[in-house]
Amino acid sequence: MSSPLAERLTQRFFRYLAISSQSDPRATTLPTTPGQHEMARELAQELRQLGLDDIEIDEHATVTAVKRGNVPGGAADRLYHPYRYRRRRAIAGHPPADPAL
Repeated sequence: MSSPLAERLTQRFFRYLAISSQSDPRATTLPTTPGQHEMARELAQELRQLGLDDIEIDEHATVTAVKRGNVPGGAADRLYHPYRYRRRRAIAGHPPADPAL
């Protein structure tokens, strides 16, 4: 018998898996496919549901969000999802991805 948490995680996994976000090696734009923007929108929606603030998606499908600190005077952490760094080759006008990211 699966736990409710395991069920939710499995559903989330399959929801992301259903999005066709594979890059197009012939593309000259970032992101290289519409599915990459769709993946970014799905991630942004999930971050909203988790209570994060200042969620933004830029023209390259990069998602940023702020997780407010819960300690008075504490710093807020900024989450950065560098979706465009998944590419393995340079695209005209864009530097190659840093594999360390």
